[in-house]
Amino acid sequence: TGFVAEISGKASRRVVAHALAAAKRLSHRGARSADDKTGDGAGVLVDLPVLFFTRWIQNNLGVCPENDERLSVGMVFSEENENGIVEEKFHELAEGMGFRWLGKRRVPVNPDALGQLAGKTCPQIHQYFMAGTDSENLSLEARLYLLRRRVGKFIEKSFICSLSSKTIVYKGLMSAAQLDHFYHDLTDPEFTARVALFHERFSTNTQSTWAMAQPFRMLAHNGEINTIKGNRLWMQAREKEMTSELWGEDLKDLLPLVAAEGSDSFSLDNALEFLCHSGRNIFHAGMMLVPEPYAHNPYISDELRDFYIFHENYIEPWDGPAALVFTDGDFVGARLDRNGLRPLRYTITRDGLVIMASEAGVVPVEPDNLLVHHHMASGEIFALALDGGGILDEENLKQKIATEHPYGELLHKNFRTIERGDARQEFNSFALPSDGFDQRLRLALGWNEEDLTRFLIPMARSGREPIGSMGDDTPPPMFSKKDRRLYDYFKQVFAPVTNPPIDPIRENFVMALFKYLGSEENLLSDKPRFHGALRIESPVL
Repeated sequence: TGFVAEISGKASRRVVAHALAAAKRLSHRGARSADDKTGDGAGVLVDLPVLFFTRWIQNNLGVCPENDERLSVGMVFSEENENGIVEEKFHELAEGMGFRWLGKRRVPVNPDALGQLAGKTCPQIHQYFMAGTDSENLSLEARLYLLRRRVGKFIEKSFICSLSSKTIVYKGLMSAAQLDHFYHDLTDPEFTARVALFHERFSTNTQSTWAMAQPFRMLAHNGEINTIKGNRLWMQAREKEMTSELWGEDLKDLLPLVAAEGSDSFSLDNALEFLCHSGRNIFHAGMMLVPEPYAHNPYISDELRDFYIFHENYIEPWDGPAALVFTDGDFVGARLDRNGLRPLRYTITRDGLVIMASEAGVVPVEPDNLLVHHHMASGEIFALALDGGGILDEENLKQKIATEHPYGELLHKNFRTIERGDARQEFNSFALPSDGFDQRLRLALGWNEEDLTRFLIPMARSGREPIGSMGDDTPPPMFSKKDRRLYDYFKQVFAPVTNPPIDPIRENFVMALFKYLGSEENLLSDKPRFHGALRIESPVL
C-alpha cells in the first residue's frame, strides 16, 4: 500500500500516473487466483477530480452545481437484480435530505482486462451525482455519510465504494496491472489529483470479492488487525450506551457502527469514518484507534501519555500489525501501529512529491531530486495538508491534539489504578512435602506427562519456550473428557501469518496486561461521566 501526493496542493496528472505505476511495482505483494489473471483486489482512492466530472455532467446531463453547492459523487457496484432499487433509493433519499439530484453515469470499463473469475462476478458500476451544502449542524461530508448508510439498508448485494464531495474510489477484483486497463477514467489526461492512495491485496482471512478490494472509503491497510473479534464486539456493545447531540435521532440510521463481516481492514475503516464524521479530526480518531506505545517511552510528554490513557477508557486499541495510509480529502496521512511489524517508507522530492509505500523505490527518483528518504517507526504519524499547507510536524500535531482538553485533570478526578501486590514474599518459606505431594499437586493443577516432558522441563533447562507446529488437535476444554487447566479455556484468535511470538515480558514496550473496569462510556462524549473507574495491572488479581 501507499500514496503519492503533491506538497503544493495543486492537482496534477503525475500523481495518478505515479500511483498506478507504484501499485504495479508492488504487485509481487499481491495474490493471483488459479486463472493467473484474477487478483485479490486492487484500487486507488483520489481526491475528487471536480473539473473532470463537472465537464462530463455539463456535456451529458446539461446541469451543473450552483455557486453555493458542491458536487458529490457516489461510486457504486450494482448487482443486476438490485440496479433499479439502488438508483431509486439514492434519488429518493437524496432529495428527501435536501440534495439536488443531477443524474448518473455508467462508468466506462473494459471487461476484457479482467481474469475469468473476476469477469463472472463483475458488477455494473455506476456513478451517482448530486449537489449539496453543509446544513446547520452537519457538514456536507457527514450528511453524505448519513445518506450512504440509509441507502445501504435497502440493498443486500450491491456495494457503495464511496460517496463524497472530496474523494472517490476506483477498485475491483483485479491486480494493479489491470486497474488502468479496466477503468478508462484513470488514463484520461483530465483526470488529475492532489493525492492518490493505492493498494494491492493479498487476502489471508476473508474471501476475495469486488467490495473487499482496497482502498476503502478513508484508508488502505497492510497487515492484520489481530484483535478484530474483540474490536467488533466492543463496538457493538457501545451502541447501547451511545448518544449524540450532533446526530440526534439520526444515530440509529448509522447502526451497526462497524461491519461484523468482511475484512478486518473494512471494519477499521468503518470505525475511522464514524469518528471523523462525528466531529473528531482524522488524526485524533487515528490516535484513538491505533495508539502508540507510551508506558515505557521516556520521550513522550505527560499530556500525550494522559491522552492515550484517557482514550483507552473509551475504546480499545485496534492492534496490528498495521501499516495504514488514509485521507479525508483535506489531509493525507500514514501511521504504523505500536508493534511496527509492517514497513512504510517515504521519499520527498525537490520538485514537490511525497511518495509513501510499503517498499522503497516504487517511483524512480533521480539522485539530485531526492530531498528526504525515511523509514517510519512504530507509532509514528506522517501528515500532509492537501491545501498546500505542507507537511505537518509530528510532535506539534500530537501535542496539539493531546492538549485540546485537560485529559490529565479528567483522569485525576475520575480514575484510579490498583497496583498489584508482590506475592513472592508469601511463598519464600513455602516448601513442598516430600511424600509424593508433587505428584498430587501435578494432578490437581492439571499437568500431564506430555506437559512436563515436552514443555515445562525444556523451558526450565533452556530458558525459552519449546517450538512446535501451529496445529492443536486436542478437544476444546469444555468438550474434553480430561480435567484441564483453567487457562486452557482462554484462547486468543489471531491470524498466524508472519507474526513473531509476543508476550508482555519480553515485549513490554508494546504490550501490557492491564484492564479497565467500570469505565465504559459514550464514545462520542468528550468528558467522562464515570466515577471510580479502575485500572488493574493484570487480569490475574
